[in-house]
Amino acid sequence: AVLLYAAVSGYRTLAAPDLFWYLRDARYLLETGSIARQERFSYTAPGRPWTYPQGAGVIFYAVYALGGYAALSWLGALACLSATAPLLAIRPSLLSCAVVGVAVPLIAWPTPVRSDLFTIVLFAVFALLLFRGTAERYPWLPALLMAAWVNLHPGFVLGPVLIGVFL
Repeated sequence: AVLLYAAVSGYRTLAAPDLFWYLRDARYLLETGSIARQERFSYTAPGRPWTYPQGAGVIFYAVYALGGYAALSWLGALACLSATAPLLAIRPSLLSCAVVGVAVPLIAWPTPVRSDLFTIVLFAVFALLLFRGTAERYPWLPALLMAAWVNLHPGFVLGPVLIGVFL
């Protein structure tokens, strides 16, 4: 029930104005084969230096190419579901279902289709790896996860913070 609630809460109309910038930036990357080093697509800061992870835009563009805006809306639902499931799996119990169920609106709020959703999802997955002992059995997995996270959103700095909390 909590997972269904998370999926329904994460499904929404696309409203993030920077989504269209992500799509255009990814298209530029795929068409030219080069990462934009300066702002090219805004009228407020053209030519200014630009450094932002490109991975999120490429994923959004791929999802858009496969299914259009509807698929991007479903991506938000999948993100909310993907952030909720690991939190439930850390310590499965009726109490954790109740706590995570109450937290679903807080999880759904930052998971519209913008690059922030990758930090929310990867933080939950990273927590699951650490607190369930999976990282001890497969020590390469957190490094692989961090390599992806670094290229998806600047919130990757929360990974080392989570490691510190775990230690």
